[in-house]
Amino acid sequence: MRTWALVTLGWCLAAHGAEVARWDAARAGGITLARGPDADFTLERGLAIIRPVNDYFRRAAFLARFEPRREGRCWLAVEYLDRGYALISLEPGVPHSQQWGVARLNTGAFRRAVFEFDRLPAAGVRIYGVEALRSITLEDAAPPREPVPRVKPALAFARPSQRVTTAGADAATPEGLPEALATLRNLLPLARALGFNGIESYVKWNFVERARGVFDWSLYDAVVDEIEQAGLQWFPLLVVGSPYTLPDWFHASKENTGTGRAIPTLRPPSVTGCAPATRASRSWTAPGKLASHPSRKSSPSCR
Repeated sequence: MRTWALVTLGWCLAAHGAEVARWDAARAGGITLARGPDADFTLERGLAIIRPVNDYFRRAAFLARFEPRREGRCWLAVEYLDRGYALISLEPGVPHSQQWGVARLNTGAFRRAVFEFDRLPAAGVRIYGVEALRSITLEDAAPPREPVPRVKPALAFARPSQRVTTAGADAATPEGLPEALATLRNLLPLARALGFNGIESYVKWNFVERARGVFDWSLYDAVVDEIEQAGLQWFPLLVVGSPYTLPDWFHASKENTGTGRAIPTLRPPSVTGCAPATRASRSWTAPGKLASHPSRKSSPSCR
């Protein structure tokens, strides 16, 4: 039994990776918290407290530098006191698919934001959106993902209303869907915590009918799934007239007049409220028309 326990412990340590550098108020090994322009702080009760910058066009940041320089893939974990609301980011940054825990939700607990680097920047990184820093660690394997806490919204409204914001749901191309979904996972908890209840995104004709007569709604089904899991609603804007939303087959067809306004933008019949993303099915069967389809999960309309 003891041998099995030791083997299990060793496997867990290997799976979580090893800490290769660290900074905290008590010690520093391989990571230095430097001072510089818009990067100053005080130490209070084991925390580095950022000094604010009184300039609308500048932002205060923690400046972390790494010695010796490290090559190869690594994970930077920023442990912070979660007070107030903000989005934590780095400069230079990484894609949203390579970060998590970046939404400050005013839980009052210590939480970690993690960033995966293919190669650590030689000049270090600036950490934005953190006011009270507890530690910075560099690890050689991905740390476990901590569950994102579901918090009570900061604002409560006496009357039903639609409070809509964007949260990175729009991919530039269908191939950009994984990054759009990762962006949603990082931003949706903050949007909900601030009191929003709806997430806006474009529904583009060239994303659902890439071949004439063949409709594929899987991209928007995935977007709606992420929004619903965060306890929010989908506010879709249907766009089928702007040139950048027209399918390639339509651009090459005789139906394309070349004006860029061959088809009008569709709008919901009512904007009195935004309903939850339903499992009712809709698809385009002809330009400017909507029709039911049994396989469709998300509904591009607000009622």
